[in-house]
Amino acid sequence: MEKIISIVTATYNAEATIEKTLKSVKNNKNDFVEFIIIDGLSKDNTIEICNRYDSIIDKKIIEKDKGIYDAENKGVRNATGKYVYFLQAGDILENGIIHEIIEIIRANEYPDFVYGNVVWGGEGRIYNGRFSKVDLCRHNICQQAIFYKKSKIIEYGYFNIKFNVLADYDMNISFFGDNNNSIVYTEKIISIYDEGYSGKNKDAYYGVLTRIKRFYEKLGMKYCLIYIAIATYRKIKSELINI
Repeated sequence: MEKIISIVTATYNAEATIEKTLKSVKNNKNDFVEFIIIDGLSKDNTIEICNRYDSIIDKKIIEKDKGIYDAENKGVRNATGKYVYFLQAGDILENGIIHEIIEIIRANEYPDFVYGNVVWGGEGRIYNGRFSKVDLCRHNICQQAIFYKKSKIIEYGYFNIKFNVLADYDMNISFFGDNNNSIVYTEKIISIYDEGYSGKNKDAYYGVLTRIKRFYEKLGMKYCLIYIAIATYRKIKSELINI
């Protein structure tokens, strides 16, 4: 049976958090869903825990990688689904949500980008509604809210692995900057997002100058200037707070 969604989970030393993620996938798995584990040679019991769920894991790739986005790119290359969804260790899918997203995909004639909301696990708040291009100048869409069409990720050159935290932000700018893309938003909560590594670290390689360049290239001068205005305001506000 043709797969519609490939769920990709990248792991590394995730024994403390991986099981709740695996359980949530088990509660969502159906004939149209593929589940792929990409592990970067964990030194703890991550693989042993994953082995208990072999009945729901379609592919398991265990080898050294160059970080989370390198692992995600491996997931894309090995995915057979039309869409790829990234669920990291500690994240929890809402029960039944994958079936609902498949129905949304079909009803909208297989759009390029489908996204919803997440519950920010540590705070319990819902993040973050429908995004416009202006909203994207302010902040990113949580990756655990997004179903990417696989062919588009390939078209845009996969995730840039030189960005250690914000390669998904860069990819989202590419999707929103392509006016030929069909982008569908649902108010549904997709997952409970565990902040994890990406939420607690900054990307030293995706700074203001890089973002200015990417907004200009992908969204045009108007949104580039909007981003510059937002970044300038934030810088001034930060300086005033420190006075």
